[in-house]
Amino acid sequence: MLAQNQFAPSSTVGTLDSLSTEAFLKVVGLRVRRRRNSLGMSRRRLAEVSSVSERYLAQLESGQGNMSIALLRKVTSALGMSLGTLMDSEHDQPLLEALAE
Repeated sequence: MLAQNQFAPSSTVGTLDSLSTEAFLKVVGLRVRRRRNSLGMSRRRLAEVSSVSERYLAQLESGQGNMSIALLRKVTSALGMSLGTLMDSEHDQPLLEALAE
């Protein structure tokens, strides 16, 4: 029997690890859009500050883009947040549960 790996994906509902890739990308995009809107930042301005194209940001925010971690780091940095905060499931529990169904 294999020992449980602390890095193995969680199987509990309510974590990003439990979502399909499609649902995961939607949640990440929604979180980026919410943060950008809360800052009163246009997508064009985020593109300028992050050096990521506006088109790519639109794909990310709509859940269509599968952005590299390096580009995602540029976006979160421009939004004044960490990658860890972006991936934190604490505040989106109802959304995560709905997507996991």
